[in-house]
Amino acid sequence: MIGLTQENLDTIGFTFLLNKLDTLTPFGKELKNNLRRFSPSEKELLITELSNIGCLCSSIQKNSSIHKKIDYILPKLRDIRRSLLNLQETKILDEVEIFELKKFAMDFEDFSSKVQSLHLSLPEMDFTSFKQVISLLDPNQTNIPTFYLYDSYSDSLQKIRERKRSLETKIFQTQDSELIKQLKEERLDVVILEREEELNVKKSLSFQLRQYTTLYLDNITKLGLFDFWISKAKLALEFGGVKPQISSNQGIKIKRSINPYVQSILNQSEKQFTPISIDLDLGVTIITGANMGGKTVSLQTLFLNVLLAHYGFFVFAKSVQIPLFDNLYFVSDDMQDVSAGLSTFGAEIITVNQIISSLPKKFSFIVMDEFARGTNPSEGTILIKALTQYLNSQNAISLITTHYEGISNKKFAHYQVMGLKNVDFLSLKHKIDLQSSQKYTSIQIIQEHMDYRLERVQHDSIVPKDALNIAILLGLTDNIVKYAKNQYNQMEKNDQYDNSE
Repeated sequence: MIGLTQENLDTIGFTFLLNKLDTLTPFGKELKNNLRRFSPSEKELLITELSNIGCLCSSIQKNSSIHKKIDYILPKLRDIRRSLLNLQETKILDEVEIFELKKFAMDFEDFSSKVQSLHLSLPEMDFTSFKQVISLLDPNQTNIPTFYLYDSYSDSLQKIRERKRSLETKIFQTQDSELIKQLKEERLDVVILEREEELNVKKSLSFQLRQYTTLYLDNITKLGLFDFWISKAKLALEFGGVKPQISSNQGIKIKRSINPYVQSILNQSEKQFTPISIDLDLGVTIITGANMGGKTVSLQTLFLNVLLAHYGFFVFAKSVQIPLFDNLYFVSDDMQDVSAGLSTFGAEIITVNQIISSLPKKFSFIVMDEFARGTNPSEGTILIKALTQYLNSQNAISLITTHYEGISNKKFAHYQVMGLKNVDFLSLKHKIDLQSSQKYTSIQIIQEHMDYRLERVQHDSIVPKDALNIAILLGLTDNIVKYAKNQYNQMEKNDQYDNSE
């Protein structure tokens, strides 16, 4: 996917959640490893999958003891598709392969009975019984998951083995060496007959098992789905996920979303993640705010939850209402391609050009974190203005963070990170001064007072000067602070231009 690298997936927390997705069968792991995104044309399939996950979430909460038993059985269900392929190719199975088919059938019956006891209303979990297979492979009804070419499979085999046992008894009882030699030769002839008849039995069993290959494969498909869905349900329960509402409207509404990856890091320092809320409509939305204000984390959180919904996961928010997009793009400053000799800015431009070329006739969600930060501010401002004007005319929802002034206009929605807006600056400075002997306390105190929530503001709202305030709080020398303040004042006088174009 253009603009969505493995590093992006790692950074936004998608990889973290995939690693938490604890599938227990090779079939569930296969679905996890070949994760597919639902397209707009598959909306009903996605809604069904999300409903099924919700059903399993409720079941886990109500029937935890049964689900623990199911979790114990699932790893026993090994991959037997090679043996099934051999059957389809009319090959004769060996005893190990027949044993694997028998064990799978018995373990699956145990699994199926546990699932049926949950009374799930999931048509996809309508398993077909293996009782006929088990009856074929366990003719003596031992109910033991081992396999042996039983005498009962063939009268000839039974007689041959009886003859062999009789000879072995005579060999054991006699002392005459010539007679022993004669009996052993006779036994060898019987063993050859036994192997020939055992091969006939395996041929017969293989022929009979061949008619059950579709049964096995259908149940394996359903088993994989169950394993995959139940792991999604557990993930949702672990981090408080909710079912996203898949909308037909071209807008996104996200309330109090979190990023489990970032939250797990913050929990190590006994800190809390600040939930992010935002409404996005067709066109461009700008997020502004100073460094340390959490703009990047906000983008990662919002994009992560939109992406999760497209892959059939519950989202981590109070509520999420989204449409399905044809394309999703995430462009950040981690795109430098040294091997190709590209700077961050060069890589950004190439990626943006690829995105733009794919936009016609597609409904897209585009997220850009500080586009053009790798060039000088004057040119960066011009470039991002031009890009936002273009994107605003496309069939796309674009969310862009920037620290440049004058980017937003009344055609765009504009959000700001609240940052230090409501903080008593003098009180905070005094608190930091009291802790000045401790090296890292200043940053920690600032972070504790930073408000990472987003608030919608007017298009011409000035980007907060939190960067200067933070520099002052961190003890930047007075001479530099004085000069910076003068430059800010001069800039504000010169920037009395109309932003309404």
